[in-house]
Amino acid sequence: MVTVRWPKMTTVQRFMEFVEFAASGCWLWKGPKTFTYKVGNRITAQRFSYQTFKGAIPDGFAIDHTCSITNCVNPAHLEAVPTIERERAAWQ
Repeated sequence: MVTVRWPKMTTVQRFMEFVEFAASGCWLWKGPKTFTYKVGNRITAQRFSYQTFKGAIPDGFAIDHTCSITNCVNPAHLEAVPTIERERAAWQ
């Protein structure tokens, strides 16, 4: 009997398995609310996308969607904003 071993998927490949590409340019997240990127480490899909494709999120900052689609994970549509600014916008 021959054993076939498939190449292991990278974390980014696993992440992209949950993404649906919309005509608007949004990457719509179709996976669970949190994404497990290492054993025991969970993060929201938006934070994972931002950190993977754009870099670290500064302390005191949250991820905001420039497209206003809350399940969009396209890094081009994500920006880090001060937490207080994001809270202020939610109350307006």
